[in-house]
Amino acid sequence: MKSQQNPYLLRAVDWNEVFPWILLRKCLRFGFSLRLLVCVTLTLAAWAVLFCWVFKAWWIFSENAMMYGGFLFMNPFWNMSAVHNLQYIWSQNDAPGWAKFLFAGFFLLDILFIWMIVARMTAVRIATGIRPSLFHAAGMAWNRFPAALAGLVFMVLAVMLSLLPVWLISLLPSFLATLAAPAVILFCFLAVFIILGAVFGLPLMLTALMSENSDCFDALSRAYAYSLQRPLRYAFYLLVGLFFGILGYAAMNLLVLWAMMLFTAFFGNFPQSAILDFCVHTAWLLPISFAVIYVTSLFSGIYMLLRRDVDAVELDEVWLPKSQGVPLPELPKLKTDGRN
Repeated sequence: MKSQQNPYLLRAVDWNEVFPWILLRKCLRFGFSLRLLVCVTLTLAAWAVLFCWVFKAWWIFSENAMMYGGFLFMNPFWNMSAVHNLQYIWSQNDAPGWAKFLFAGFFLLDILFIWMIVARMTAVRIATGIRPSLFHAAGMAWNRFPAALAGLVFMVLAVMLSLLPVWLISLLPSFLATLAAPAVILFCFLAVFIILGAVFGLPLMLTALMSENSDCFDALSRAYAYSLQRPLRYAFYLLVGLFFGILGYAAMNLLVLWAMMLFTAFFGNFPQSAILDFCVHTAWLLPISFAVIYVTSLFSGIYMLLRRDVDAVELDEVWLPKSQGVPLPELPKLKTDGRN
């Protein structure tokens, strides 16, 4: 009788409570979301075309376009010549310096905006289990974008202020700097903690802004608290996420490789054209899009796990505006018998 009850006992166990890191598998599935892959891939393709137009680097497409047997320059994980090409274009191009940094700045802002959208959708999916709305996530990311930029500025200022005393002491004469060595060491320890909190807390701050009804300062305090109070759990969650990410990234690369091999088998004899090269390069952007989506979703899942570990907040709690909330069921109308 005891052996027959064991299967039912195992089924009754909530394995997410026993092994909370299993929650991160949802982030892996989220990385394969078709609508997010299409949106992010088209966005990256547009930036690639803009890059080639600004820096006059159209030769990259024809030089590195390979149907199979290798990977395109847009996939630097497998083809390191891509990195050398980008470095060569960045350093040897005749474009003015302001144009280069303006391009890089807007590209990073776009990646930040995509990060916030995916973070919101992941938080809603994990907390409620319903299919999140891309439109509402984009609207919320647009409204919280100034707060995210302000948080990023405050983090940079905090790092600079932590390094300021060390820099000022280094300007003193050698004998005074030697006497101040103990204070310098203390300031260096403080700077290390602030830098680590900024580096590992920035992804958590973005998720805090997109999952809580909080401002910039509350998100900053949560990011520093969660990243510094539970560093071992944070590191363990990152290792688990890295394991899932390697599997997912390899699967996405194989999927694209097989699709390109099949495409080449039927259309390999077609004359090469700009449209064909663009389509092939865009297809090879899928693994990079998966990496962007998965990393963002992973940090959102880690934030919710650390939030439960530090503040004892359940995973099903997330801030939902009235327009995004699940409508309450309406009560049936009372029927009268006509005598009143």
